[in-house]
Amino acid sequence: MNATCEGCHAEIAFEWRESLHAQAHTDPVYQRALAIEPLPFCQGCHAPEANPHEPVPEAAAALGVACVTCHVLGDDLVGGGHERSSTFGLAPSSRAPHPVVRDGRLGATSACAGCHEFEFPDRAARARPELMQSTVSEHARSLERETACADCHMPKVAGNGGHRSHRFAGGRDENLVRGAVSVMASRTAPSTLRVSLAPRRLGHAFPTGDLFRRVEVSAEVVGVEWQVLASDRHYLARHWERDPKSPFGVVLRTAVLDDRPLDGPVDVDLDLGERAAGLPIGWRVAYQRVEHPRSDDESDSAVEGEIEFLAGPSEVNQSGANHEEATDHGVGSGFGGVRGRTDTRTSDAARCPPCERGVRSEPPAESGAGGKRCRPGFTLPRHRRNPDGGATLRGR
Repeated sequence: MNATCEGCHAEIAFEWRESLHAQAHTDPVYQRALAIEPLPFCQGCHAPEANPHEPVPEAAAALGVACVTCHVLGDDLVGGGHERSSTFGLAPSSRAPHPVVRDGRLGATSACAGCHEFEFPDRAARARPELMQSTVSEHARSLERETACADCHMPKVAGNGGHRSHRFAGGRDENLVRGAVSVMASRTAPSTLRVSLAPRRLGHAFPTGDLFRRVEVSAEVVGVEWQVLASDRHYLARHWERDPKSPFGVVLRTAVLDDRPLDGPVDVDLDLGERAAGLPIGWRVAYQRVEHPRSDDESDSAVEGEIEFLAGPSEVNQSGANHEEATDHGVGSGFGGVRGRTDTRTSDAARCPPCERGVRSEPPAESGAGGKRCRPGFTLPRHRRNPDGGATLRGR
């Protein structure tokens, strides 16, 4: 039946085929996670057209979350009911070969809730339930609670009936991610850098979705030979700890802190120690999709991918006194193109080639004779451990 939908709604089908909904079951990241925990619970959302208690047939795997998943309810073909002018991607003169039931609930936040908010599947082993994903609850607490999910993640497409995009832009869309928050950095003391993140028309916490997604805020003190003298980092995320009462063979995780930006700015103070006095600080902010933690140390995680918001230097003046800078990053607002300024962002052409996108295949050797590190303002390697302890975070 899904092929029949695609035959008439070709433009929408093309968008959907490029989306993560279509790849919900075949996505390599999901497949690696499923190999670790092969639960029917997972297949219910990632292969909804298959029986979750049986191996997923190839045809259902290829569909992922398909047209029929959202638009077929019982014997009815359902379309959004709040946009009477939409022709669902057909030419305005075309006549639908079937009746369409318009239902406003399809465009409401509740339509997304089933797969974007749910408890851990180990409820019976817990003293109290714990949300594994909490996007819908976050939306209800956000300043954009009156804005539906589709307004941001399914924007209207010009022409051909004015349908909504079925690419379902999300956490891998650079423009949408970079437009979620604005970033400002200032040196508040000779050894301290404050990085502030403020939501931009954000309808949920940032980041949301998978329980290990996070924003890394990091900084390094760069010496006169471009060597790294000190570093600090902090992760904005849901922070988890293992429940010591976990049954044998089961790991129960409980959220102990949630410091993600949601309804107001969040300040992160990075302490670089006394060696930072009189020297520039290089810093970066990056959204990271963590595949899984390797240990209880948050920095020891398998990072599947990241999107860098901003990287820049915080200089000092001749006397070594504080030099304050503010950087408003507004690239790709997600609500209509590119805007804002990127005054101190390092350009791709200026990046240090061995550290492209903050990744090195091997940790660099410590500085020595002839050894040089990245210049201030270049992308900071994300693999370095923090020798000086954690950051002090203050949310407001």
